Amino acid sequence: MNPYDTGMNLAAGLNAMMTKSCVAKGSRRDGFEDYDFYYNPMWSLFGDNTDGPAGTIYDTSNQGPYGWSMFDQVLINHSIVSLFQDVRILTEAGTQSLMDGKGRPNSSTASDHFPILVTFCGE
Repeated sequence: MNPYDTGMNLAAGLNAMMTKSCVAKGSRRDGFEDYDFYYNPMWSLFGDNTDGPAGTIYDTSNQGPYGWSMFDQVLINHSIVSLFQDVRILTEAGTQSLMDGKGRPNSSTASDHFPILVTFCGE
């Protein structure tokens, strides 16, 4: 799923929100159940206005006209959001580029998905 897909945001789904402030209250009630919030920092890496690629996979075969998708994600429970430092989409492994000539994942030398790196700090 992409970050904006219903299953990611639905309370009874993954309940993953796009900002730290959205998850600050910890949970939300839907019907008679409380659901913990999860923070999805991958939203901040989506699109052209980022330092890296516009997503983690580029595929137009069966995902409609999007091209870039963010299928590789990290979800952080609201209780440890304060420990989260950074998330990055990696485009190289050591000296090996993971991109093709168009800046997309190079499936002939690595994978059709870019990996992600998440950094947390100790308290």
